[in-house]
Amino acid sequence: MKKIILIFIIGVLGITSCKLLKKDAVHCLKLKKALKEVWHYDSTNNIYVFNKAKTDLYLKYKPCLYGLTKDEVIELLGKPSYDGIVTLRYYTYKGCHKKPIKRCDLLNIVLDEKTNTVIKITEGGFEAN
Repeated sequence: MKKIILIFIIGVLGITSCKLLKKDAVHCLKLKKALKEVWHYDSTNNIYVFNKAKTDLYLKYKPCLYGLTKDEVIELLGKPSYDGIVTLRYYTYKGCHKKPIKRCDLLNIVLDEKTNTVIKITEGGFEAN
């Protein structure tokens, strides 16, 4: 009887964990649609625009970007403003293109050298004194 109960518990835990994994996969399938509401390219200023009113939506789907390949990121976010070997930068402030750079805001994506997949995503910038 104990053996049957143990098998039942292991089975329930297994089914539950599979459902959670599928839920995350389904959740991330909505990433492309969510990005259309949060992110777009402004060709006039040659920058990417982040809809700050939709920050909660971005934060909800941001984890889905981790583990994507460089090509998958570019397909979703567009051609980066800077494309390095392990870094993709998306400028979100028009001053990033002016020399000397006095201020630059950007989305920075770091890729693993071996797997070419996303390992770090930061939003930020700098202002020169």
